[in-house]
Amino acid sequence: MGQNLADELSSITIATDEAQKLLQTSQDRELTYHRLLGPLVNQQYDNLDDVFVITAQISELNLIYLMLSQGEKVKQKAKPKPQPKPEPKPKAKKSSPSKQEKTKEETRKSDNKSGIKNALKRAEQDMERHNLSQAIVELREILKQDPNNGKCHGLLGLAYLKQEQLTMAKIHINKARKVSPQDPIVIKAKLALDKVLPESGQSKSSDKPQGRGFFCLFGRKK
Repeated sequence: MGQNLADELSSITIATDEAQKLLQTSQDRELTYHRLLGPLVNQQYDNLDDVFVITAQISELNLIYLMLSQGEKVKQKAKPKPQPKPEPKPKAKKSSPSKQEKTKEETRKSDNKSGIKNALKRAEQDMERHNLSQAIVELREILKQDPNNGKCHGLLGLAYLKQEQLTMAKIHINKARKVSPQDPIVIKAKLALDKVLPESGQSKSSDKPQGRGFFCLFGRKK
């Protein structure tokens, strides 16, 4: 209701001087209101002929005071409360790995290298005993841990050559040459591949060797 009264201030006609003065007051409105109201109340019943006139003046003064008071309250409610500034969050410090964690990681890498080295040795022994299937399984497991192990690719290429799987042999020997071109096993594998698949004269898509040069290099299967 107070807000509606405040909205109607601009649309009503103010007839009395007291109400006009109150409306024009910007400071100490309550004090001005009581100062204007006092004389009217004192004179209200002095003369019966003026009772209705003075009562109307008091009513208009009260109305303007009520409108102004309610309008001020609405303005105060409408003012947004200042929001407190959020405190900056402390930056999280990057935790550096402890010496114990570093030691564990170094130990794990060392164990992994040692395990790969032993697995390569077992695969070579399997190939010497012509246990090619077991050697291939061992070598493929090594590549899961170390995909860029040139020696492993070279041995796997040699194993596939012995099984006459020339396409697979070529894939692994070429990979071995990319990562470890100076490794003795890789050089040996490349020479063996060139004897079976020379760059000129034989189709590269053939999966069967021609002639006996390959078996002369590795020896006959027993």
